[in-house]
Amino acid sequence: MSNSIPSIEDLKTQAARLRSTRIETGCPTTHSQSLELIAKSYGLRDWNTLRAKAAQTDHTPGYKPGQRLRGLYLGHAFEGTVLYADPLPGHKHRLTIKFDTAIDVVTSQHFSSFRRRITKVVSKQGRTLEKTSDGQPHLILTL
Repeated sequence: MSNSIPSIEDLKTQAARLRSTRIETGCPTTHSQSLELIAKSYGLRDWNTLRAKAAQTDHTPGYKPGQRLRGLYLGHAFEGTVLYADPLPGHKHRLTIKFDTAIDVVTSQHFSSFRRRITKVVSKQGRTLEKTSDGQPHLILTL
């Protein structure tokens, strides 16, 4: 079970699917009963509690797999594709991004270390909280 609670619309869709399934299997329930069962499946006592939690969760359209991104990673311009996106509390997202072209993350002239894929947590502004020694965010997305 994920810690993230879906939108109210998605929860109601889950309840409708549950109701249909229960009718097909000979255990009919009302829509209200289905909503209560969905709430219990999220570990909450009732639909009203689940609805309140869902309303507090940020459901702004965010990042999704396959989405194209561009920005700066450790000061290097990049373009890439979102492989994985997980919404987190506090208007943040954990993203796994595959760069179109590998980025050398080492500033030394003596050796290189290329990155093709990264996983970072970004704020709703598209910036990481982690910063380089000069105070720049590791990742800055162009929104």
